[in-house]
Amino acid sequence: MDSASLLDTYGYLGIHPKKTRFHLANNERLRRLSKMRVLLLSCLAILAIFPAPFWQLAPISVHASQQQPNYRDDSVANVTGTPMDIAWTPDGRMLILMRSGKLLIRANGVMLPTPAIDLSQVTCTSGDEGMGGVAVHPNFTQNNYIYLYYTYQKSGTCTTGSANAPVNRLSRFTLSSNNSINPASGVVLLDSPPLPTFDHMGDDLQFGPDNNLYLAIGDGGSPCCTSTFNYPEDPGVLLGKIVRLTDSGGIPLDNPFTGSNSARCNLTGVPPAGSPSGTRCQEVYAMGLRNPFKASFDPSGSRYFINDVGNATWEEVDLGQPGADYGWPTREGPCSAANPVTDCGPPTPGLTNPIFWYGHNVTADGVKCGAITAGAFVPNGLWPGFDHSYLYADWNCGGIWQLDSNNSGGFTSTFFAKVGAAGPISMRFGPYGNSLALYYVFGNYGSKGQLRRISLSSSLVSLVEGTDGAVYWNKYTSGSWNTWQYLSGSTSTTPSLCSASPTRTELVLRGTDNGVYHKSFINGVWSTGWDSLGGGTFDQPACVVANGVLHVVVRGTDNGTWYNSMQLSTGGWSGWSVVSGGSTLSAPSLTVDASGTVQLVVRGTDNGVWHSSKPSGGSWTGWDSPGGSTPDTPAIVSDSNFLYAVVRGSDDGIWYNTMMLSSGAWSGWSWVGGSTSASPSLTQDSSRALHLVVRGTDNGIWHNMRNMSGSWSGWDTPGGATLNQPAAMVQGSTLFVIVRGTDNAVWTNTWSLATRSWSNWSSLGGTTSAMPSIATSA
Repeated sequence: MDSASLLDTYGYLGIHPKKTRFHLANNERLRRLSKMRVLLLSCLAILAIFPAPFWQLAPISVHASQQQPNYRDDSVANVTGTPMDIAWTPDGRMLILMRSGKLLIRANGVMLPTPAIDLSQVTCTSGDEGMGGVAVHPNFTQNNYIYLYYTYQKSGTCTTGSANAPVNRLSRFTLSSNNSINPASGVVLLDSPPLPTFDHMGDDLQFGPDNNLYLAIGDGGSPCCTSTFNYPEDPGVLLGKIVRLTDSGGIPLDNPFTGSNSARCNLTGVPPAGSPSGTRCQEVYAMGLRNPFKASFDPSGSRYFINDVGNATWEEVDLGQPGADYGWPTREGPCSAANPVTDCGPPTPGLTNPIFWYGHNVTADGVKCGAITAGAFVPNGLWPGFDHSYLYADWNCGGIWQLDSNNSGGFTSTFFAKVGAAGPISMRFGPYGNSLALYYVFGNYGSKGQLRRISLSSSLVSLVEGTDGAVYWNKYTSGSWNTWQYLSGSTSTTPSLCSASPTRTELVLRGTDNGVYHKSFINGVWSTGWDSLGGGTFDQPACVVANGVLHVVVRGTDNGTWYNSMQLSTGGWSGWSVVSGGSTLSAPSLTVDASGTVQLVVRGTDNGVWHSSKPSGGSWTGWDSPGGSTPDTPAIVSDSNFLYAVVRGSDDGIWYNTMMLSSGAWSGWSWVGGSTSASPSLTQDSSRALHLVVRGTDNGIWHNMRNMSGSWSGWDTPGGATLNQPAAMVQGSTLFVIVRGTDNAVWTNTWSLATRSWSNWSSLGGTTSAMPSIATSA
């Protein structure tokens, strides 16, 4: 039987490759496989007939059967081989760790063709072996450090079960700005003991909120219920452990085993030769684990959840605590490992039960579960109803569940999504536009894998100044726009909308008294009343949200460039202050880059283009200029590497420039082609391609796209005409455009990123005397 056939057989039985050792000759494999089929069916029969009260030992609810609405699961990239983990650098590069020993990089929406590093020649990949964990140093912007956990041919062989067997190694490397890693930059921080088998590597590696490294190491394949192969509960062996180290591989002062009867074990995974019997490893943070596959820290607190793959009966989530012993191989889930169905309850003194567990009778769309793998905490405020929630996935059945604490002191598990017949390995929240999404890697330990993304399907909201001066709003949801509704208040310019999260949008406008006013749109409901920021302006305000702060910049009535900010959590405003003494003749433009730095570009009183920036938590820089001139407001967007600017030149031509964020250097102005009689509109899709929409000098609506190789596609038009700057933004795979028609009515059209074609213009009803605004909303 070839390896592909074996994988097919495992899928039929619902057996996870991380659970069972297949290192026998093919005939012996078949014999063992037949016995396993009988054992599995016997276990399932026992679970099926066991009395219901047993299943209620844990204060949890039965897994629900329906999938959460309003979420989308999109393919991001296909990869060759099995992806094992993902992480991000502060500049937005995604690191994708491959089991084969390669580290791939996805930058600016494109998978780079060359791995940053390829250690496949020294990485073992039998059974559970391979590259399993990647972490980025919290101070990466200064030191460029990343960390890799992999199975290393320390003695030149991948044969396990001897003193020359491979080891699980933790190393630090330096990732250069050109997306490459010199293997010589590697610094070995820790080796496990020589591996007894090629099972149960563990795999999770990440920095905790204390800026220490937490590494989950599997037990190396220890069998159930034994006292002769009890590495997980031996604090003197780095197998079946959570290890905690400083960023340089040192021992944190508050690690649990640092007394006189302890020693460093980083060289061989055990105390140095000659150490007294019972010497404990200083690296150990917690122990008694079987195959701690993935783990996660709660970003809003101190919780550390560990997903430990079970044996025959239970999958478990453990609360990471210093010195905890979770009991394997004598305990499985809440029970004795020897009698996991009949001998359950509180553990013996010195052992710690999991906080949550589920049996192998749980299913997802009829497929039996049995191998807990990926886990991630949902950042508070990101998804409605998910504050303080933990998500965990099961490899066997391809399901993801939401785990929440309940009033009984335990946890309630609710089915969230079915992402495939099997295969989720690791999941992390990472950047998606101006927000975050859940990314997960998916594979069957074969030749094909996927990187996918789950995000909230946001709606769109649009606001206009009616021809009566009043403020009206409309919402796009489920594929269509609703009707215009009066919001209250009045304005004499276009309102400004900026998205704070998939569930919150901020509105800032100029009142008819020239004052600056604010409202919030949270979970589809507008806040009551208007906040007055004080001050005054003659133009549309600019706003952007970064790191929980709403930033507002306006042209003051003195032509000064004025700044104010509001903490979203408290609603408190900072008060107006002038930005570095600059002045402007038009409305300013704001955007935020991947680091959270606010970027500001204005038309100066000399008609020149001027730029300033405000780092997160810092002050505004001085002004710099790329040269050039404009009679209107510049259009800008930013990603992890560049600030992009497009302006209407003094010749009515359409001109483009970029600033490299790392150096502050501008590329120089280049003509896009075409001409315009208004400010341009600029937006960016998830692949980092730019979409430029303008009102031509013929009043027509024109579109151009710049791909990440730097080429403009050329102008295309959906037809139609407008008297103002168009409003444009990308949501998902669609470019939305809203304009004021020559009849003062509000019109909309869409352009498909997939087919690169326009739909047809449709009227939203109502009339306006200014450019509409558009943003994402709940």
